[in-house]
Amino acid sequence: MKKKYIAEFIGTFTLALLIVLSANNSLMPTPLIAGLTLMLLVYLIGAISGSHINPAVTIGLLSVKKISGKESLKYIVSQVSGGLTALALVSMFGFAVSSPGAIRMELYFFEFLGMGLFTFGIGFIVFNKINTAFDGVIIGLSLLLGILISVYGGAAGILNPAVGIALKTTFVEYYIVQFLGGVAGFQSAKYLYNSK
Repeated sequence: MKKKYIAEFIGTFTLALLIVLSANNSLMPTPLIAGLTLMLLVYLIGAISGSHINPAVTIGLLSVKKISGKESLKYIVSQVSGGLTALALVSMFGFAVSSPGAIRMELYFFEFLGMGLFTFGIGFIVFNKINTAFDGVIIGLSLLLGILISVYGGAAGILNPAVGIALKTTFVEYYIVQFLGGVAGFQSAKYLYNSK
């Protein structure tokens, strides 16, 4: 197996595990944990796999032709495997997994908007073609921004289908709006930054 798929598995597993465990601990707010973890993972594995660690990010990148269909499928399999492994581990050790409940349909808009703003932040880096020491910071803060908008709007703030799996999310609407938001964010970034 290529190193990039292993990196995607490890990254997604780590992010999903920390988010699930944070529900059992009040040491630090979950949105901050998610943002800081993603920031670190961008620096740790970004040079290996691009540090997608999120199927909706991968689909968004596919929509702007930054990854092939065949490659995106392998990424998503690695990411989903990471989420499932995190779920298996916390279940094995008896940690509670707090699955997000159903919400009013119109509130899913905030999950969509949060995902769109998160991937728009990634798109800034992708389409500006500028590698800086702040890439991880920008991406981590973009995730934090997206989660806060989603949560304050009344949605769950998951913004990652693999993490949703680790949280035992059964509402397909969450997954749909995350994928749509990922595409919208990257398409918006492509339009603004690729046409300068």
